[in-house]
Amino acid sequence: MTSIFIFLSPIILGISQIVNPDATVWSFGFAALFAFLLFLKEGRFGMLALSSAFAGFALLSKYSATFILIFLPLSLFSLKPSSTENAFSVPEDLARFLKKALLGYVLFLIGALVIFALFMPAVFIAPELIYEGTIGFKLAKNVLPLMVLLVLVTLVILLDTLFFRARLSFRILKGIGWSEPLWLLLFCALPAFLLLASLANWSFGNFLDLPGQAL
Repeated sequence: MTSIFIFLSPIILGISQIVNPDATVWSFGFAALFAFLLFLKEGRFGMLALSSAFAGFALLSKYSATFILIFLPLSLFSLKPSSTENAFSVPEDLARFLKKALLGYVLFLIGALVIFALFMPAVFIAPELIYEGTIGFKLAKNVLPLMVLLVLVTLVILLDTLFFRARLSFRILKGIGWSEPLWLLLFCALPAFLLLASLANWSFGNFLDLPGQAL
């Protein structure tokens, strides 16, 4: 049902009628996200390969597809918080899942960049094009603090998984499960706030320098 509402959005329907990089970046981007979620849920590396290929094509469409690479680690938290105790009865179970998920993410990044390079062979002559076409785009500085925060969170999860068998992550997820209503409220409030901020910015003459307004 969620997918139906997303793809029936007037904006997506409109841009799909013309030759526009926004149409392909939205299509390939959503396909990459959904395929990666299937990989997390079912553990099928075929879905990971599809996700990686779709992400590569999204990057070739428009540099703003870099946000997919940045925010995809957040999908690790797509598990229902209240089911954590049932899904992972001990920290070792969570550690096994996180190891596979983080390995999958690394393979995902490598595959996406390989697709990007194969279909833009100029990178073999000028490797800096990979940087300019991904995290080096001109508006990256506006979201740099958030990018650094996500990298640090991912690094903490990785270190906790490798050296402490995900004990810290297990306790955090259990805590989230105990306060599920608050977790869901925050999860829903963030996009609502961003939507209202964008509408207010547009209504009053773009007085805020929002990162996404020129993407």
